[in-house]
Amino acid sequence: MTEASTKSKKGKQAQLEAIAARVSACTLCPLWKSRTNAVPGSGDPHAEMVIIGEGPGWHEDRQGLPFVGPSGQLLDKLLGSIGIKREQVFITNVVKCRPPNNRDPMPNEIETCNPYLTAQLDIIQPRIVITLGRHSMNLFLPDAKITQVHGQPHRDKQTGLTVVPMFHPAAALRQPAWMDALTADFKKLPALLEGLSDEPPPKPALLPDDAPATAAVVEALDDAGVEAQFVAPSGGQSEKPKPRRRATAETGPATNAAVPTAKPKRGHALPATADEETPEAAWEELTGAVEERLTSEKPPGR
Repeated sequence: MTEASTKSKKGKQAQLEAIAARVSACTLCPLWKSRTNAVPGSGDPHAEMVIIGEGPGWHEDRQGLPFVGPSGQLLDKLLGSIGIKREQVFITNVVKCRPPNNRDPMPNEIETCNPYLTAQLDIIQPRIVITLGRHSMNLFLPDAKITQVHGQPHRDKQTGLTVVPMFHPAAALRQPAWMDALTADFKKLPALLEGLSDEPPPKPALLPDDAPATAAVVEALDDAGVEAQFVAPSGGQSEKPKPRRRATAETGPATNAAVPTAKPKRGHALPATADEETPEAAWEELTGAVEERLTSEKPPGR
């Protein structure tokens, strides 16, 4: 390992430890009142794979670590079947404190805890995210049914992450048919990882927060033949993104772009995320057109 990569790993580890400290001190939802330990997550800060469960159980609550009970033993076995050790992935949950009696996490609990998960994903930047159970799946695929989409990779349009929903190990331990499906889905992962691009998800482009800049982007998207959806910032909160305006090109290459807007300190951040089917050349043309328009046509008064 080079000196630079060592520093990078230490930097990510420090950031994850800072999040873990915040989780351990968190009192933002009622779950903290009944916890023994918060369970922020654990694993390799440079993991190619992040595994997201639903919530800690009895064993996890006692140890402060994710997936250490029967479900965790099954998860370790499934990872081992494809030559991966637990230490090579990062494992966490939708909620970081155990719901009473192992009930499903409530929507407000998921909403409150989601910024921690979002921050973890932003730091690690995995190549693939495995969601275990419907609650973690619904963060990325809110309208999907796990019985229909399990084992199928999906590109999350807001983050660019490749997400693969799977049955939760706890459910598989209760239902033999789901155990077979979960085992088969894990067997697909090596080929899926091999086929993924090594390029990280596209970085956000910063737009000035005004109408002329927004109009320039819409025009550039139209020129490139791209149908785009501008959405209000969700920030992992309770509401789904709301449409703001739509730019639809009648001619041009068959490309699509979901363009979420999130408001940082200054301006709008636009993560430009291409669908898997988007031709590379067409996508480069699109992003180049947007960049050129923004740099050549500065809004008045700026």
